Amino acid sequence: LAAFTAWGVRKGIEKLSGMFALAVWDHKERALTLARDRFGEKPLYYGWVEAGFAFASTLGPIAATPGFANPVDPQAVACLMARAYVPAPLSIYRGIFKLPPGCLLTLPADAALAPRDVPHPAVERTSRSSSVSRSPASRSRAIRCSRTQSSVGRSMSTPHARFSRRR
Repeated sequence: LAAFTAWGVRKGIEKLSGMFALAVWDHKERALTLARDRFGEKPLYYGWVEAGFAFASTLGPIAATPGFANPVDPQAVACLMARAYVPAPLSIYRGIFKLPPGCLLTLPADAALAPRDVPHPAVERTSRSSSVSRSPASRSRAIRCSRTQSSVGRSMSTPHARFSRRR
């Protein structure tokens, strides 16, 4: 918390090292920032459900959120069958995404409260994550997989770590 107070959320995240998946509410900017470590050791899922924006370190708490009715994503199923896992940014549920390693996502309060029709919000890489690269073979597998279907004080594993549209 001291890093975020001293340098701000983005700069504080860029200075972190080690394994982490975190969410920081910037009261001054009225924005939520989600971030994941550069090597992807800790997962972080996010997306919109009936009650609003939800995030957790596993899919279980999101699926347990009241009003959750997101269907299974056929593209994710195709990836699962082809590769035995679902690559980021997909998750098995439509509208729920896995934040890629070394990335952060910042949502203003009004965006977190309104469901989106876009596939997922803009995710940006942290400046230190650019040195982590994937092999050409893994990139080509990810591209093939994606083309198979054309059409700070609370645990993020709890089902209530979310923004609610109800006030």
